[in-house]
Amino acid sequence: MEPLIQDLITLESDGVTVKVNTTTYNFKGTVSYMSADNLAAHGVGGFVESFSGFRISRFCMATSESIKTCLSVDSCEMRTQDSYNAQTSLVSGDSSLSSVYGIKENSPLNKLNH
Repeated sequence: MEPLIQDLITLESDGVTVKVNTTTYNFKGTVSYMSADNLAAHGVGGFVESFSGFRISRFCMATSESIKTCLSVDSCEMRTQDSYNAQTSLVSGDSSLSSVYGIKENSPLNKLNH
C-alpha cells in the first residue's frame, strides 16, 4: 500500500493542477470512505487477520472467549483512537504484544492527514 499512500499524501498536500483554456485549477483530495469485508478491514487497519486468536475484534477489546457474553456496546471495552495509538506504539516496540492487543502494526492510512 505504500505507493498508494505516498500518492495520496501528495494529493492531500500538493493536489493536481489542471489547465482548462487559460484558467488553471488545483484540486486536492483524500480518502473519504473505504469499503472492505471483515478480513480486509482488519488488514488495512493493522489488526491481526486471524479470528481464532486472543483478541478478535477491531471494535472492542473482547477476547475469543469474552465475545460470547459481550451482547452490547455497554458490556464491552471499546477500542478508542487513544487506546489504538497506545497499543500500536507498544506493539512497534515489542512485536510479541501483537497477540495481546490484536494489532500487528499502525494502519498505513494513519499517515494521511484526514
